[in-house]
Formats: sequence, C-alpha cells, structure tokens
Amino acid sequence: PTAKKPAQQAAPEEEEVRMSKEEVIEKASELIAPSIVTGLTSAKWNERTEALKELETFINESSDAIEVHGELLVRYMGYVPGWSESNLQVITKLTENITLILSKSKTFSKGALVTAIDGITEKLATAKAKDAGKVCLTAIAELLNPQFPFAQLYKKLNGHKNPKIIAEGITWMASAVEDFGVSYLRVDQLIDFIKSCLENTNPAVKKNSTALLCEMRKYMGGGLLDFLNDVKPALLTSIKSEFDKMPPLTNVMPTKQIRGVDAQATSGSSGGAGGLGDLPRTDIKPRISSKILKNLDDGNWKNRLAAVNEIEDIINEANKRIQPTLSELINALKKRLDDPNVKTLTTTLSLLILIGNATGPPVEKYCKLILPNIIAKLSHNNKAVRTLSLSVLESWVEIITLEPMLKFLPKGLSSEKGHPEGRKDVLTFIHKHLPTIKQRDATTFE
Repeated sequence: PTAKKPAQQAAPEEEEVRMSKEEVIEKASELIAPSIVTGLTSAKWNERTEALKELETFINESSDAIEVHGELLVRYMGYVPGWSESNLQVITKLTENITLILSKSKTFSKGALVTAIDGITEKLATAKAKDAGKVCLTAIAELLNPQFPFAQLYKKLNGHKNPKIIAEGITWMASAVEDFGVSYLRVDQLIDFIKSCLENTNPAVKKNSTALLCEMRKYMGGGLLDFLNDVKPALLTSIKSEFDKMPPLTNVMPTKQIRGVDAQATSGSSGGAGGLGDLPRTDIKPRISSKILKNLDDGNWKNRLAAVNEIEDIINEANKRIQPTLSELINALKKRLDDPNVKTLTTTLSLLILIGNATGPPVEKYCKLILPNIIAKLSHNNKAVRTLSLSVLESWVEIITLEPMLKFLPKGLSSEKGHPEGRKDVLTFIHKHLPTIKQRDATTFE
C-alpha cells in the first residue's frame, strides 16, 4: 500500500497568526528570559523599561530566532506591556524594539503589524513617542511596501477625533513620499484621503495635507492639480500658490527602496487605469452614448457642435486622464474634420489636442486613423483651421514623438489643393522635429 504523505506543516508565522493572546504570551515566555517576562508585567514603569532593554539585547544577539519568531515577539509586546501603555519611556522602547525586529527581518506577515500601526497611530500626538512611531512606520514601509501602512492609516485617520494625530500621520506620509516616491502607492486612494483631510477644519491638518500634495507633485507633475478641481476654490488657490513656490520640476529619484522579498512584485505601475504610482485614468467609452455619436453626425451644425462640447466636458470631468478606448469616438471625430461649419471644425481640432494630452503616449494607436485627416487641414482656406491643425501636430509630437507621425506627413507635401501655406507648415514642422530622430535614412518616411 502507498504510504501516507505527512501533513504539510504551517510556517511558524502562520501558526502565530492563529494563536490566541494566551498562546502568544505562553509561546513568547518560552523564548525569552524569565526576567524579561517578569519585568514586562511589573507595575513599575522603570522595571518595564529595563525589561524592554533586556529584550532589545536578546533581539540583537538572536538573529536566527528573530527571523523565525519576530512576528511572535511583535504580537507579544502588543499585549505585554501593550499598546495601552501610558508611560512615555516604555512605549518608546516598545516601538524601538519593533523597529529593530523589522530591520533584522527579510519578510513579515502583515497581521501583527496592523495592530502595531494602530498602536503607533494613537501615540502620534505624544511628543517623543511620535518620533519613534514614525521611524517604525518607515521600517514597515521599507520591509513590506509603503502602500500597506498608508492603507492602514487611511482607515485609522479618516474621521479620527484628534486632529493632532491626523496632522502627524499626514506628516509621516509626506516624508514617506519623499523617501519612496509614489511608485508603490495607489495614488487614487491617496488623493481621495487628502481631499477628505482638506475638508477638516483644523489648520494643521490642511497645512500638512498641502505639504503632502507638494511632495507628490515632485514625482507626478502639474497634472496632479486636475484631480483637485472639486476642492473649495479658496483652498485650491492656496494649494496652487504652494505649488508655484516649488522649484522647477526635475527627475526626482527616491532615496529609499523596499527591501523585503516581495520588493519586485509590489513596485511599478499597474497600467492605464491608474494603479501603483500612476494618476488614475477613466474609461470614458461608456459615457460616449449613442445619442452623442448620433448628434455628431446630425444635419444641424449646432447639434454637432454641442456633441463635440459634450465630449470635451466628459474628458474634463475625468480630470483630463482617460484610457485609450477611443476607436469609435476617433472614427466619429474624423468625419467632423470635414465639417462644412468652421466653428464645429475648429472645436473638433481643439478637442483632439485635449484627447492627446488626456490619453498620453497610447494616443499613438490612433495616428493611422486620424492623423492624415488632421494633416489635410493644414491646407484649409481658413487660417484658424490651419493654425489649430498645426497645434494638434505640435501637441501630439510632444506626447508620441515624431517617428510614428512621419509616414503620414508626405501627404501634406504632395497635395496641391488648398492653401499653399499648408506645404510650408509641414516642411517647417518636419525640419523642427526631425533632429529628435536618432537614425535617419532613406526609409525614414516609409
């Protein structure tokens, strides 16, 4: 008969997640010296402090044990002396010990740290304890990833009754963004959290929220403002003023990286919808209704113009950040580039500038569909149409570079119809941007 396979044993940290308070205390008491156990339960604060110092020595001298039982000790200290500890020196040393354990760990289960973050948060209004708490939060972010403590703080700080705790929590977030950048964060969640804090009546909470936005701007640029349009006008003016005081944007690099085993898995952007480190993008396709598309082709130019304006409103409401799900819309707008009404035509060209900026580099996929029609308008008899057509090209070339546009430009040179300024504008445009292409040969325009 086939022998039974032995049951797979759970990892130590998995076992510790399932332990009750009593089991955690019992297991930890077997691991550390009896003098530490006794000292931590003492009624005298100085004896509790000394016990934590003795535990600190154990942590420093027992790297192998900490790698296996680090989470157990974090849970244990959360119970004894516990996060309800009122003595400043005791709570500071408790927090420092957790930071020390994290510094010696390569991986860590999040379960014990949820309670630790809750405990640290409640001490953020206490002068000396808050410093140790912030260092510990940074250690958590460095071992796991910043998104984890940020997500816990959103839950803890939203609606907290003590504005000092909220303000200090935001201060740590700002320092974390400065240290780690935004590539590990769900930026949409962070923006929503900041907006809720900006509604707080406490001046320090508002001031620190603005400071956090300034740190984000270093990494994300001025597009961040597009997500704050629903902030109260006076406050938005104040935020813009702080942005204006900042030095010109440069390629800012984070000073810290996460070092845990999941570092690679948790970094980077998750794509066009706005994931880690990315301003969120909206899929506007569901909002481009059949009614809008029908009105774009209506016999009355006023209805066509209204439809173009409605699309512009939809993009603006999406904070000018949209996903590249636009094939049907681009096809419909292509027809409007032949609109006999100049107002509708120029408004469509302006909309294409907005679409390029709102979509970003993925707008390149629509070049074949609409770029020849835009280039054709460079020979239009109306100067405003010619000027706007060139503006679309100038806008798109900054987003997608000249290379994907090149093969469509000769059409603007070969056409002998329309205004002669069109051919001149095409040549000027090519001459201006051709140096940006590194390899130029006979196939460049193919």
